Amino acid sequence: MTQRPLLRYILIGLGGLLAVLLALAAYVAATFDPNDYKDELAALVKRSKNRDLRFEGPIRLSFWPNLGADLSGVSLSEAGGGGTFLRVGKAHASVRVMPLLGGQVVVNGVDVSDVQASIRRDAQGAFNFADLLSKPEEKSEKVAFDIASIRVRNSRIDYADAGGSRLRIDGIDLQTGAISESTARDVRLAAQLTAPGQSTALQARFGQAAFGDTFAGRDVVVEATVDSKAADGSETRLKARASMATLDQKGQVLSTSPLQATMSGTLAGASVDLSAATPLRFDLAQNRLSLQDLALQFSAKQQLVDLNGTLKGPAELALASQTLRVPKFALDLTASSPKLAGGPVQASISGELGANAAARSADVRFEGHIDGHALGGTLGAEAAGTPSLRADLRAREVDIAKVIARFSSSDLLAGKGDVDIRVTTQGATAAALTQALNGDGAVVLRDGAVKGLDINSSIREMRSAVRKVLGKETGTTVKNKRTDFSEMTASFTIRDGVLDNRDLAMKSPLLRVAGAGTVDLVKAQLDYGVKASLVASREGQGGEERSQLAGITVPVKLYGPLAAPQYSIDFAAMLTPDVVQKALANPGAAKEAAKETVRDVKDQAKGVKDSVRDLKGLFGR
Repeated sequence: MTQRPLLRYILIGLGGLLAVLLALAAYVAATFDPNDYKDELAALVKRSKNRDLRFEGPIRLSFWPNLGADLSGVSLSEAGGGGTFLRVGKAHASVRVMPLLGGQVVVNGVDVSDVQASIRRDAQGAFNFADLLSKPEEKSEKVAFDIASIRVRNSRIDYADAGGSRLRIDGIDLQTGAISESTARDVRLAAQLTAPGQSTALQARFGQAAFGDTFAGRDVVVEATVDSKAADGSETRLKARASMATLDQKGQVLSTSPLQATMSGTLAGASVDLSAATPLRFDLAQNRLSLQDLALQFSAKQQLVDLNGTLKGPAELALASQTLRVPKFALDLTASSPKLAGGPVQASISGELGANAAARSADVRFEGHIDGHALGGTLGAEAAGTPSLRADLRAREVDIAKVIARFSSSDLLAGKGDVDIRVTTQGATAAALTQALNGDGAVVLRDGAVKGLDINSSIREMRSAVRKVLGKETGTTVKNKRTDFSEMTASFTIRDGVLDNRDLAMKSPLLRVAGAGTVDLVKAQLDYGVKASLVASREGQGGEERSQLAGITVPVKLYGPLAAPQYSIDFAAMLTPDVVQKALANPGAAKEAAKETVRDVKDQAKGVKDSVRDLKGLFGR
């Protein structure tokens, strides 16, 4: 057979097939009226769901690009027939041809637009769509629920609950793969969520969804981009993935397999990156979100401070009461800043946390180590009305020199010991918080030193002056200024921003130091006095000459602004009656000795002044 006759037969065959299809289309158009099925569909919905399905316009057949029907103005009522739950502006449904020949409708695809849905949640937590999640109790013999795909465009959902919350979901674009009565495949959703002061672009994907007694989604991925207009307009991106998510029949409990979530953006003015893994359970009836085994990694940067860490433990959020409870957490944290000397601060603590967003309050109880120091206690804050803070802290085996070096270049104090402090304050500004500071505390340091002031050297200079008076040689001044002690104790109270100490006691083998005074944190003023006294000499530690000085007290008065303190020395108090009597017997030597003693003591006092000035870094001045 030649090529030309073969082509002619093929064309004849195609023409015959086209004629059959046209005849079939004519037959369908002549014998099939889709409006005949409106009552059947409406009756099925009424019997199975007790809802009214209404068709405002006629159903029209279309033959291109496929056989189907066009609808407009289709609505579904609330349960019981009151109000409108769902309205579809336009819809096109394509159907399979062969089932029509048997009088049955099998939907091949659905394309709808301008859908408006009204979702409500009552005081008991029930949604107005919960009844639609269950399988229908009866089936229509004429309508088969077997859809190849669904496409929803340009649609909107309005949400409201009994508590007054409002949310609008605009620009909904939904695409699905094959859908049967119990399953849907490859579901993809894009939408824009709008709430007061905030807009969120949402994208979600389900590899497979099953519905009936429960709604279950597999291979769930949700991405959200939050544009917080109330803050600085920056974007926050959230992405969550779970292998399984389920929602029970009444739409009351949403749960997931271990959820992998990431977030990046701005939170409370800080640049934040989070990644978390946890099974999630959301009880919508009780408005309670449970993160059953949270493992959170985070990093945050705000200006010059960088935070990095991990947080583990269960968490529970009650949305109705706006409370957060973390009954048992473990936190590892690293904080770094150019303002922190000595490198990053390491913290490893555990405890419990409670917060109430409605009352704007939070409480933390913790134990652990911060910067190598054992630390524990409680912290509390309330922001409703006038903000208030409270702290009850205890630190053990604290290296006080290391703590001071973190915040200041001062090398004033060394030693290890314990610190207890209990304070409360309130105010909207740093100045107000300082002025309202009240509380008390205690410090015990062991095997340390006060640097910048060598009391023993001062006493040796005093001894040198006495030796001059007595006609003996002068000793050599020690250049390294340091007063060692075996123990230092002090307790204090804070009233309206003024720290008051009355019992400073410092002990070394042959020296006793007592101190008392105030530090006005509001005015940044210092008013403090220190008195050092020799104890009776022991054999091999000063001998007769030191015994002659036993009982002599060296008083130093510190006062003025913390940034530039002044000092005064009561020289008369240093001299015992015996020394005065000796001086009167030899006035020339006493005068020369007094001059030298004044110079040496001034050098010591200058060291005190320099050290105290370095303390201004501790007060942020």
